[in-house]
Amino acid sequence: VFHQIKKMADGDDDDHGVMSELVFIRHAESMNNILYRLCRENADVNDTKAFLELIQERRSADPAITPVGERQALHLAEYLTSTSLSTPLGSCGRDVILVSPMKRTLMTLAPTLNLLREKHRTVPKVIVHGGWFEQGGLHSNKEASTAMLGLSKADMLSLLSPTGEGVEFVGFEGHWACGALTIRTPQVKKQKVEKAGGWHINRHEPYSECVKRNKHFRMYLLGLVANKEIDRVFLVGHGDFLQQTVSSLIGPSGGSHDPHCKPSAALISRNTSLTNVYVTESGGYLLGASNSIPHLVNKEPELMTGGHPVNDGWERTVKLDVSNPLEIIIHENMSDIPKSTWSDIVSLREVYLFVEDGTTIDEYYESDRANTTIHFIATQMNHNIGYAQLSLSKGDGSESGYEGRVRQVITHPAFRGKGVGKALLMSLMNKAKASKCSALTVRAWMASESFYLSQGFSRRGGADDTYESKGKICVHMRKELAFGADA
Repeated sequence: VFHQIKKMADGDDDDHGVMSELVFIRHAESMNNILYRLCRENADVNDTKAFLELIQERRSADPAITPVGERQALHLAEYLTSTSLSTPLGSCGRDVILVSPMKRTLMTLAPTLNLLREKHRTVPKVIVHGGWFEQGGLHSNKEASTAMLGLSKADMLSLLSPTGEGVEFVGFEGHWACGALTIRTPQVKKQKVEKAGGWHINRHEPYSECVKRNKHFRMYLLGLVANKEIDRVFLVGHGDFLQQTVSSLIGPSGGSHDPHCKPSAALISRNTSLTNVYVTESGGYLLGASNSIPHLVNKEPELMTGGHPVNDGWERTVKLDVSNPLEIIIHENMSDIPKSTWSDIVSLREVYLFVEDGTTIDEYYESDRANTTIHFIATQMNHNIGYAQLSLSKGDGSESGYEGRVRQVITHPAFRGKGVGKALLMSLMNKAKASKCSALTVRAWMASESFYLSQGFSRRGGADDTYESKGKICVHMRKELAFGADA
């Protein structure tokens, strides 16, 4: 792969020459990244409610980087400006740097800009983009409705360019971004806001809005790389939004032909890691290095932070046990599901279910909202960790009643093997019996067949038992139900 990319980069392939390179860089370790560890030192983790309250109390809407993060940023600066890169940053005059307006990304980038000035190199144009912030935005917790203020324009410039030269602010106005630099909110007096001059978003950003924002941002980014005077764009950003951007560019398989390679696993980023995406003249994208940290190799082990498979660097401490009982909540209408809960469910399905076969949430718009669809949500201590659907339909017209179809069964990976899927299915079967379903059917992935067999399902029988759908081998399964007097 490397040699093929090198060949394209050198222009040896006329049909698919590389037009430009995108270098995605995750921010250095932030105070929020280490929050769970710090709270464990000051709270009883067995008291889950108190523990989570302490986290919410200490969480920062716009955290700074840690002392470890400062060292990571210095090593990154040395790498980007050295001959370790075939073309060091600032040596060709055809680079652009794009950075999030959040404090941790600006602090990550600052040492690189300072080192370029010390080496008397050309400092590339820096674009602070109002749509390149982390999923969720500025918030102290998911339920917060108060507008939170970020850094002012002057604060950002103090980190990036004391003179203000070479820095451009883009995307701070418009319906999809984050508002004007000088704002007015109901929660803060106008005079105070104008003095602060910070950017903002009005509340915690739901996942659905984040997806829309990401589409707008990618449109801007593709317009940027179409500029013939730009060879490379360095993007200093955040784990979740960076992962969403890269996986959207290179496709649901994470750029791999291996069906087991998922963006949720392959594209999770360590702090200050680099991910390279090459844009070809034919409009394609090639994933080069992913989550690489050459500047931290052979350095202190404590500098290797982030990149955990659960929640991108955050350590999960809430465990499924008798002190935190599992609850299955049933909603017979989607409109009854709280918006914040539905946002979690959409995220769960998109990140851990749809990514397997390239499905999108839009394909389920009608079925999610149908009056024949019943929703089952597995929760534990206010964490939404699993989901399933029961879709009701008339059977063969006999007196036996309805048939039910099991759909969209998903459990968060951190809670698999703990009985969540079984609890969802048991609740679904009980509801199906109460609805006088004569049978349940499921179109299961072959990998899930053993689970359904253990719950009393069997293959439907027939030559079309197995089939392929969107690259996945599936199997038709069925379970007869007894209800009423026979139950």
